[in-house]
Amino acid sequence: MDRQVVEGNSPFAGAVLGDDGKGGGVVITDIARGSPAENTGFQPGDRIVSLNGDEMASAEDVIRATSEETRWWRFTINRNGAMIKQMLRF
Repeated sequence: MDRQVVEGNSPFAGAVLGDDGKGGGVVITDIARGSPAENTGFQPGDRIVSLNGDEMASAEDVIRATSEETRWWRFTINRNGAMIKQMLRF
């Protein structure tokens, strides 16, 4: 599984992403302690389905989306089959 760490200034910073080939979003495999991702409430196993209106199919998609300059973040997370839609200012 390809693993990448989200960096920069976003609520996803500190999340370790993996492409597991199952589709349906990008899985968060780990989260750095004290990171924005942990403080936002993300959990290992969460799948990032969409981010700021774009579907996320790979870790590269998430890295690209989180590198954009924005203060508002809209995302959909699949947590154990439950779709969680959220909008926050960061």
